[in-house]
Amino acid sequence: MALKATLDTLDGLDAPIAALYAKDETTGKFRVAVEGLVEKSKLDEFRTNNIELANKLKSYDGVDIEAAKAASDLARQVREKELIAKGDVDTLVAERVAAMKKDYDTQLTTKTSELDTTKSQLSVLIIDNQVRANAIKNSVLPEAADDVLLRAKTIFKIVDGKAVAMDGDKIIYGKDGVNSLTIEEWTKSLQTSAPHLFVQSTGSGAKGGGKVNGQGQALSAQDKIAQGLAERA
Repeated sequence: MALKATLDTLDGLDAPIAALYAKDETTGKFRVAVEGLVEKSKLDEFRTNNIELANKLKSYDGVDIEAAKAASDLARQVREKELIAKGDVDTLVAERVAAMKKDYDTQLTTKTSELDTTKSQLSVLIIDNQVRANAIKNSVLPEAADDVLLRAKTIFKIVDGKAVAMDGDKIIYGKDGVNSLTIEEWTKSLQTSAPHLFVQSTGSGAKGGGKVNGQGQALSAQDKIAQGLAERA
């Protein structure tokens, strides 16, 4: 026997089946306790709205947008001439103000969106440049730079044009306990928490030619560059 999604009462149902229903406090009816279940009436309403929307969109098939805009402008001009001829200046002014406000709101929304995008791009650029500069300064392996960068993006946010270490809405302070943790401080802390990201010192014996590593193998050009950076640091 198929279960009904909604019942007015549980009278007459066997206990195991009745246990499958939960009372809806809003309607007072009993509904099958299934996550994501939507009443048929809601689905029908959703389907009907979609059909109506699709039909409305069909009515615009083949419409020349520019021509439609020109026709709208012409209609507005005719309307304004009629109002002027009638001496209905108040209505004319009100309609012009409403049109200007609508246009202003549209432009403001667009500019706000563009500004948010620009700020986001600038934030990424500021953080990326500082992290990469400190990665080189603190002997991060070239192949680990992207890893360090991804880690930094989870910590640093741009606040008033500066990179600030944040834990949710709280500032993470540096060693002085007054200023926020700097990117350089954070990068250095990775030497302890993630030493594999850094050029490893091979001891005093490695200094001089840089021709072999700890395993006695010849160093690659990239390894030589990394070793040189480490020695300079």
